Amino acid sequence: MYFNFINSLLILICLVMVIYLLYRLLTWWSKYKKWIDSVEKRFEQRELNINSSGFAQGIKIPNLILKDPWDNSYIELHNLVHNDSILVFLDKSCLQCSINFEEFFNSNQKDNYFVIFKEQDVDKAKELVMLYNNSFRVYLVNQSLYKTLKLKFMPAFVKINHNYIAENATPVPYKAIHFL
Repeated sequence: MYFNFINSLLILICLVMVIYLLYRLLTWWSKYKKWIDSVEKRFEQRELNINSSGFAQGIKIPNLILKDPWDNSYIELHNLVHNDSILVFLDKSCLQCSINFEEFFNSNQKDNYFVIFKEQDVDKAKELVMLYNNSFRVYLVNQSLYKTLKLKFMPAFVKINHNYIAENATPVPYKAIHFL
């Protein structure tokens, strides 16, 4: 009889522990699901608001004069953009610019993009052109274009349509490829 009592007591204790652990697991699962939902919402919000970082979407790009870093010749921006194009804004102090540009360069099959540096980054512009064996055109521009577009991130891949309107911008090379 004593043995049956001990067995019953052990079974009861195990049952209580299983119920308690099941309750804890369900509470944890509920909190985990809420946390996952909040992370997904924040990620979606960040994806939706990529242009809310200050990029001046929908503005007409002024017809600025661009300078070739090699021969110091000048060309108007509107003479470069004939169809939808991407202006790739790079900066010599940007750590991710080289890596992101390399991903863009290796994945992009089209040639309707132009690399833009600030006038003071002439050495970095020449270095990039030599690194890629003159495979694309690089131009220098004064800082006013950066200010006009309100670029807050580098690199900046900015899609310009045939009417010279800045439609979209991203620091992500693969998104830029899908602009075209």
